[in-house]
Amino acid sequence: MNFIKDPKFYEYSLYAGFIPMYNTINLIFKGKPWKKEYTLLKIHKKRAVLFFEDLVIHKTTKKKSQKYILTIDKDFNSVFEKTNSYHIKKNNFCWFSESLKNAISSLIKKSKKLASFHSIELWNKNTGEIVAGDIGVVIGSRYLSMTGFYSENGSGSVLLVFLGKVLQKLGIKAWDLGMDLPYKRDLGAKLLQKNTFLEIVEKTRNQKINFKIDRYEYSDFLKDIK
Repeated sequence: MNFIKDPKFYEYSLYAGFIPMYNTINLIFKGKPWKKEYTLLKIHKKRAVLFFEDLVIHKTTKKKSQKYILTIDKDFNSVFEKTNSYHIKKNNFCWFSESLKNAISSLIKKSKKLASFHSIELWNKNTGEIVAGDIGVVIGSRYLSMTGFYSENGSGSVLLVFLGKVLQKLGIKAWDLGMDLPYKRDLGAKLLQKNTFLEIVEKTRNQKINFKIDRYEYSDFLKDIK
């Protein structure tokens, strides 16, 4: 059991439907601290997947969305750093670690790969700061949200609804949200049994899309929800 550095391992694991994660074992061995890094491959018995006709947009989120702009791949490093800090502060650990980032670095913004990593940034128009973000993977026409963060009240919800509309616009067929959590069901995600999920993986993984957009903001959002 070791931490795997080969990017091909991650590319093919994601293509097959797994979520690769960084983990550690921390022990005291012969009176001394001992740390073991390893790669964990995760596939859920039930997977949260959102189809865009089911996307739920609450009135409060719509109102708050006026002051934000969403971009793709403008600042991967900042999204990574803010996400890492957010989860370490909240949980004392972030499975999307610096080691994992280094291992998948050759897959970042590489649309010709079987799995391509991307950053989603939500900017506050008044401050010019990234206030929420998502690190995700495009595998054919499936988008997997790996991890993310938010730093302003309500910005996480705006990120999700803006991202949902952008993914739909770009031709994504299934938004893979990973493990079941209440906010994902509130967004409109359905829980799929593993076999059903893997059927979607197989149907979508060879459907290439152009995952690019300059910016997405409130005026675009209003047009898309009419």
